[in-house]
Amino acid sequence: MVDVIHIGFPKTATTYIQDMFNAFPEIYSIAKPSKNPEIRALVDELISTPPLEFNAEYFKAEFNKICSGTEGKGKIKLLSHELLSGDMYSGKDTKLLADRIFAVFGKVQIVMTIREQVATVESLYRYYVMIGGPLCIQDFIYKMNSPCVDVFGKSSIFSKYKYDHIIEYYQKLFGENNVAVVPFELLFGANHEYERTFFEKCGVKFRKENLTPKMLEPSNTDLSNASLGLNRLVNNIVATHMSNGILSKDFSYYMCLRVFPKTFHFLDKFLKKISSNKDYTDQKKVKFLFRIAGNLLSFLPESSFIQKANEKLDLRNKNSIKDELKKVYADSNARTEMLTGLNLRELGYTCNTEKK
Repeated sequence: MVDVIHIGFPKTATTYIQDMFNAFPEIYSIAKPSKNPEIRALVDELISTPPLEFNAEYFKAEFNKICSGTEGKGKIKLLSHELLSGDMYSGKDTKLLADRIFAVFGKVQIVMTIREQVATVESLYRYYVMIGGPLCIQDFIYKMNSPCVDVFGKSSIFSKYKYDHIIEYYQKLFGENNVAVVPFELLFGANHEYERTFFEKCGVKFRKENLTPKMLEPSNTDLSNASLGLNRLVNNIVATHMSNGILSKDFSYYMCLRVFPKTFHFLDKFLKKISSNKDYTDQKKVKFLFRIAGNLLSFLPESSFIQKANEKLDLRNKNSIKDELKKVYADSNARTEMLTGLNLRELGYTCNTEKK
């Protein structure tokens, strides 16, 4: 059966790590980056099967067939998938997936990758816009038509990234010694600390010489603020699967999936000169370009674009979104330190001075 399961929270370099699996012959990778469509379909089915139709015995039998083959004999069988941590915006199925993993695989080694929450929300918002999202960041976090907000108007993204909840639950299921947590911020340390820590927690000795230069390149790069702003402008004009624009959905869907991503990445190297600020969560840093675009979009519904620096936000206080997010996660991060023994403060996480 599977030896190690990677629970990669969104935007924690999961694809970057997965691309390295094939460089280590002692790893037998299940799902990503496996090219076997049947195996990948089985993992997708494990994640997406409706609760009342889920049959743990079926999945046990199917994964046993995969793991007992000659290809994985004597190797560390590693299962990695971005969605094993639950829906990226809400985490509504996080506990359900933890229970499924335990029911199918038993007490395996869990390696969980996390990231400081303000940077995570920032990156999620950028991804949301790049795939067709029309909302500004405060509406993305708080408005009913956002994937981050449930049917009762509650911003579920706050609960999703309180890491202490999921870490504590996994420790109860799999045992404290079987749950390792690796912070994304180690990626910026010396001597490939993130990669080394991850593979060692999987039981694999990290060897830099096994990696090609291409493997060490970032897998997913962000657009500059200017490019992203123009991308969102287009999302408000054309119809996407996340917005209602003035152009037809058939045309718009093709453009958003095929044409716009390539176009904006091509323009990005020029537009980066216009805007060097990469922090959407700090509303005090707003470029003049965005203010002009906001005025041009004022005739469109839900088209506030990037708000002016001093515009009142939809928060209980008038602090920036960044400050609000830090307050939301401060208690959780302090508890995460206690559960894991990690010094998250040194890595830029906001923690309450009194750990709870």
